Order: sequence, then structure tokens, then C-alpha cells
Amino acid sequence: MKVTSYVLAASVAIAATVNPTLARAAGEADAFDKVKNLYSKLDYTCCSDGDRSVVEHLFDKGGVPSGYNPVRDPKIAELDPTWLPGTAKLKLTDETREAIVQAAVNRTWAGQCKSDYKSFRAGWKTIEDKYRPELEMLRKEKNYYRAVTGLMSLMGDVLQEGERAKLTLRGEHPHQWTGLKFEIYGAIVEAHRGADRLFYLDAKLDRVKDMARALASFGRSFKDDAFEETVFCANAQTLGTHKMGPLMIVTERDTSTAAVLWPYSKEKRKELKAELTKLQAASAAALKLGRRESIVLLADHVSPGGTHNQKGKLIQAKGFTVTKIKRDGMNVELTATLTEKSAFSYGCTRSNRVDRVTDGGVVLYEQNCQTGTSEDTKIVQVTIADLPASVSIAKGDLITVFGNVVTFTEKEAKTASSKTHTRNYVLKGKHLSDVLHEKKAVLSF
Repeated sequence: MKVTSYVLAASVAIAATVNPTLARAAGEADAFDKVKNLYSKLDYTCCSDGDRSVVEHLFDKGGVPSGYNPVRDPKIAELDPTWLPGTAKLKLTDETREAIVQAAVNRTWAGQCKSDYKSFRAGWKTIEDKYRPELEMLRKEKNYYRAVTGLMSLMGDVLQEGERAKLTLRGEHPHQWTGLKFEIYGAIVEAHRGADRLFYLDAKLDRVKDMARALASFGRSFKDDAFEETVFCANAQTLGTHKMGPLMIVTERDTSTAAVLWPYSKEKRKELKAELTKLQAASAAALKLGRRESIVLLADHVSPGGTHNQKGKLIQAKGFTVTKIKRDGMNVELTATLTEKSAFSYGCTRSNRVDRVTDGGVVLYEQNCQTGTSEDTKIVQVTIADLPASVSIAKGDLITVFGNVVTFTEKEAKTASSKTHTRNYVLKGKHLSDVLHEKKAVLSF
């Protein structure tokens, strides 16, 4: 046996010496099997962006000889014709290996993205099924306060459910603003529009203005599943999904990147973005607010000739004290006042006490003056139609109310020791935002 083994080994060695191509072919066949095995095991978690050194490490770990270039083997075309279609253009060992790794990354990332999309849509479908009945009920609610309170609470619940289910995407991803969240936002806008309170929408959404702006600009309802999967993964290629990061780019070598298939090419993403922009524009147009009423704060410094006294002007009476209440069915007619007092000097005479000497040498003396009182009073009379059921208003309460000027009158009186200026506003009530009873908030909306 020993002799036979020796003879067999010697025969192979002689054959290899006589025909070196045979030895290289046998070695390369073995190396190619190792490349195939490596390719089948590689996935999108293998590498970091632009880290070429990891490619050499992966091939070394897979036992592939350092000098072996798979592109010299005709079988390279069979490695993965779908994700590695451009092997004929490859030449160098490094670029070939980079292309093989990138193809494996692209293939597995694309598969995982489709799976992530199914997970994303299934998660939101569960949330939609749970909360849509409440949304539809609130859309029918006629009382502004109940409708908007309910919708704002619903938005908070839906956002929390999405976070708990780990369905949050990066803010730049269009699906972050697509679906139920957008529909709730649309219902909030419509509730303000229906109650003629669009002027108050910004104040109501001030705490979430960045989210509201994104929903208004980029939000929309879901379309068909095939389109949404494409949108989801095309954007995830650079932004990631709710489960994994963006697609890793192993190399930016032109020959390597050109040899592989990318899940979504630049051309495809550009085409998709154009289609998506049309859908977003249509949704934004449906929620377009148009020109909204500007608000004048009815403060103590308003001038007699200012815009606050113009018929139809929307004014805000803030911190007024209720002096009279009249109820007529569901309507409440309120009279409320705000009085500002200040002091002024009159009847001044010069004393003998020097106050100061100016730079020009003029001596100024202190004055003996009497103190008078200036009183500025604003009175609003306003009817509110749709108060929250639980809110009661009493004399002495502080209120903040919005309304359009129906009539405006004013009068002034002066004496040596007093000045009074009274402005009277009859308002068509638009919104009661605050009621404070004995320093406690009864209504803050």
C-alpha cells in the first residue's frame, strides 16, 4: 500500500509538472467553490460604508487564495446573473471581489427591505383598524371643542402606538407622513375650517408645528401596495427602514459599482420621486388653507385710529373680566371689561430746590405736582355659540375671546385731575379659548 500511494502521488506530481494548466484549473475550481460558498453566506450586515479592507478580510476568512481572481473563471457568469450581471467588464482582482461583496449586500438588503415593508404595513394596519372608527366618529362631531379635543388626543394615541410598535421612520422618509397620521391631521384642519376657526389652527398646533408642517406638505393616504413597497424601499436605500439601516456601499470604484444590480437606480428613484411629488401636491392642495384672517390683540396700547375698530376685523380680547352673562338656549352672551389705570402729573409749580444744572449752565428746579388718574377701559359684548358642555362661566371670571367687530363706539372725558377713555366693541363671537375662575383654569383651549 505504501508503494502504491507513493506511486500515485508521484504520478500526480509528474502530471502537474508536465501540464501546469491542469494543476491551476484544479486549484481554481476549488477556489471558485469557496467564492460561491462565501457569496451564499454574505448579507447586508457584513460591511461598513466604503470599507474596502473588509472585502479582503472576508475572502481570506473564506479561504479564497489571495491571488485568485474569480473573473478569470468562466463560471463567474453563473455566480448570480441577476445581481452580478456585469462581470465581463471586470478585470482586477480587487474590483471583482468588491463587486461580488456588493452584489451579496444588494441582494440580501433588497429581500430584507421587502420583508420590512410587509412588517411596516401590517403594523400600521393593526393601528388603523383600532383607531379608524374613532376618527370617523370625530369627523361627524359638530361641536368644535369636542371634535378638536378628540382629534388631538387621537393623534397622540396613534403616535404612541406607532412608537411602541417600533414603526417610526426618519423624518425625511415619505412614509413617516403617510397614512392614518395624515388623515387625522386632515380632520383637524377640516374641523377648524367647518367651525370658521382656521385663524386659530396655528395656535392649536404650535406645540407640534414641525410635524404639522411635514404632514401638510408631504402627507397623503396610502395608495396600492405595489407602489407603496417601491416608495418604501427606494427611500430606505438611503434612509433605512424601521428595522435596518440604509444600503451599505462597499466601494465607489466605478467598475465595481457598474458590474452589480442596484435595488433602485438613480433614474428609478428620480422617476418615483416625480410621481410621489404629484400625489403629495394633490393632498396638500386639498388642505390648502388660503388667506386667513389676521388677528389684532385688543391690548391697552391700541390707538384710536388703529385697525382694531374696523368693522369685520378679527380681534382677540385677552384677560377680560366677565361683568354680565345672558343665556339664550345654547348661546351665551358675555359682557367683559379690561381696565388699565395709570397716573399723570398736573398743576406743577417750581420749588426752590435745585434739581440739576445742565451742561450749558442752566439751573433746573424740582417741580411740585399733583397726581391725576388716567383710566382706559375696553368693553366687549360677544355671543358664543358652541361652548364645551362642561364649561360654566360666572361673573368675575377672566376670559380670552376672539370675535369680529360688528360695531365700535368710544368716548373720552377729561378734567384737570382725571382722564377716561372708554371703547365699546360688539363682536360676532368666533372662539372662546380661556376661562379662569378664581385663578383656576376652567377652559384652556
